[in-house]
Amino acid sequence: MQIPPTFKLFGQTWTIKTGTDKEIDGCLGMCYASSNDILIAPYQKYDAVMQTLLHELLHSIEEKMHLEMTERQIDCLSVGLIDLFRNNPEMLVVFEPEPLED
Repeated sequence: MQIPPTFKLFGQTWTIKTGTDKEIDGCLGMCYASSNDILIAPYQKYDAVMQTLLHELLHSIEEKMHLEMTERQIDCLSVGLIDLFRNNPEMLVVFEPEPLED
């Protein structure tokens, strides 16, 4: 799966890229809300990358909204959402934008 290099959140453009060891400081991923960057460690297997990516995406929301969630809360939500959508892929279409009327 190809991860998009950018995404929009709250009217801002974010980047997603592979992080260097120095940038991610031994973590699997990092979210830098001040620069709108998400960095992912490259040495992970597919499932770990997906969980890390969702974890950091949740951080992007949490940090911009000043929710002050714990790492454990973010981690539990990411695991739960992955399980929900993998076991119920039909739920993803519920969140697609409504088509524009002619």
